[in-house]
Amino acid sequence: MKIAMERDPGLRSTQNPPDLPSDFRPVTTIDIAGDKRTLLIVNAIEAALFVLLAGGGFFAVSRRVSHPVLEMTFWPYFGWMLITIAVSVFCVIGRIYLHGLLLEHYGGGDAHYGFCRMYLYAWGDKLIRIRYYLRITIVPVLLPALILLALSLLMSPVWRCTAYIVQIVNLCSSSRECYIAARLLGHDRQEVVYDRGLKLTVFGPGSEYPL
Repeated sequence: MKIAMERDPGLRSTQNPPDLPSDFRPVTTIDIAGDKRTLLIVNAIEAALFVLLAGGGFFAVSRRVSHPVLEMTFWPYFGWMLITIAVSVFCVIGRIYLHGLLLEHYGGGDAHYGFCRMYLYAWGDKLIRIRYYLRITIVPVLLPALILLALSLLMSPVWRCTAYIVQIVNLCSSSRECYIAARLLGHDRQEVVYDRGLKLTVFGPGSEYPL
């Protein structure tokens, strides 16, 4: 997986996709990096998820007299922290990679990966029907969330704590996907999505729509 560093993904291409039907016009544009209001909403979702999940975890731990993680000596605790950080990074990268694989599966083209303004993302060159794009958006978030939930129920308290921390990282870093999915849920199934990473455009049949 090759990740390109980009200053402004919106400058990559302003052209409509070449395979866009002649009677399709822009319906909605979601620009995470270029629209300050959208960026503020995404960051607010991320902050709210962090407060909710971290606060819930702290409340659960505070009810115990002591926690196995806090009882560790320095080097076991240091090793546990390194493993937790490594798994968190792997989870985020794996989620973006799965997003790219689904883009390739449903779009038929190659997936590309980029990094800009603390966001890691995947994008493609093909139009994707909106019902398939919702799967592309939701599955990479839901699948690791369910796996981490199952692990947290099966593992010992020390590694349950790791699974919960990784779950927080997974869900908080998925605020962009949550916002996009919520925006697309009410759209017509005939419409198509052109995903450019931090900016996507929805096209639909009919007359020109305001962006």
